[in-house]
Amino acid sequence: MGQLPYMDLGLRFAFSILFGLGIGYWLDNKLELSPLFMIIGLIYGSVTGFVMLYRTVYPPKDQNRSEEEKDV
Repeated sequence: MGQLPYMDLGLRFAFSILFGLGIGYWLDNKLELSPLFMIIGLIYGSVTGFVMLYRTVYPPKDQNRSEEEKDV
């Protein structure tokens, strides 16, 4: 059970980057501003993907305690 939260980390990280790029691409086509929103979407997707990855690997201390109490 300890490995289950880590099984799809790569997919979630890649999906967040691709989602940011997709939204940026759509906004660029809509507003006719060539690479501006794609770059912003790439940065936003990368940051959110990294934060999600970090929170999964290093959960908050309070969450660790509540999971340990459930096991006991």
